[in-house]
Amino acid sequence: MIRKVNILDVTPRDGLQNESTPVSTQDKI
Repeated sequence: MIRKVNILDVTPRDGLQNESTPVSTQDKI
């Protein structure tokens, strides 16, 4: 059984990860 998990977030957040549907790259630009 795993006793420890390391999570490393190395990318900046754009706030779009909270959207219910994916946002296309074209719409982001």
